Amino acid sequence: MSRHDVNEYEYTNQGFINFLNDLKRLGKVGVLLDEMKSINEQLDELHELINKIKGITLVVSLVPEVLNDIKDKALRRRLTEINDNIFNLNLNDNDKVEILKAYCPDFSDALMKNDDVRNVKNVSNLLNIARDAYNLARQKCSTDDINKDINECIKGEILKAFYISDPEKVSKELEKRIREGLLKFKEEFKIDYIHDKGRRIQEKNVTVDIFFRKGNFEYIGDVKLTNKETVENIENIKRLVNFEKDGEFSVIKFIISNSDNIDLNNFKIFKVNNKQIVKILKGDEEERDKLVKQVLQELKV
Repeated sequence: MSRHDVNEYEYTNQGFINFLNDLKRLGKVGVLLDEMKSINEQLDELHELINKIKGITLVVSLVPEVLNDIKDKALRRRLTEINDNIFNLNLNDNDKVEILKAYCPDFSDALMKNDDVRNVKNVSNLLNIARDAYNLARQKCSTDDINKDINECIKGEILKAFYISDPEKVSKELEKRIREGLLKFKEEFKIDYIHDKGRRIQEKNVTVDIFFRKGNFEYIGDVKLTNKETVENIENIKRLVNFEKDGEFSVIKFIISNSDNIDLNNFKIFKVNNKQIVKILKGDEEERDKLVKQVLQELKV
């Protein structure tokens, strides 16, 4: 074969596999299979692809529901391995830029300027949050105005996606939604009592957002949201650092926040990103329940 000859490949799964195996001879190759569906023929081809390509980085993007629908145990195991080995790798900023340029070249710069996108740690979250930020921005940029530069509009809206303009107001709303979730799981987790609003801790002269009891334990929590680098209204909750007993009850303390900069002794910190907060406030009960269950399970309620 001369250097001017071109390989031809069948338009089949095996043809694609042959193409990839030839391509890797030229250098490092990575393949992103995005938004895989729970379709038997597609899943069969995916399984064949995983088994037959070697030395190629394969990233598969699929929602948990699709993974749960897969009946082939061997395929589920291989996808879980890919998830563990690839999607949970910590990314640096250069990694994120390269992935976003490949995935969404026109808007990668704007996406990297969005705090929620830039601060994610792994591939799975990066793709999911970037997609949601783009979709939110796209919805806000109407094509009705023929004089509007749609791409510039989208870039501007991406920067504001998930932004919390009034942290105090949003904190109160999130507090209510979390309490709703606690009430939903009260029986499942055998919680004895859930206070219906903020509870005053008389001994420390502090009102906490969330208060519930189970057995000999008292759980007190606060929602602390911010749109800055740090949470500013933390002084009141600091009074509870050494609050370990409330009468006969042992006290377990926690904070739910979108900030990475809270460091309080004897508090369990639950980090939520602005995307989660926006979804919960828009009525996404699945997202709310996931957060509430995480809190209950990690506090060993």
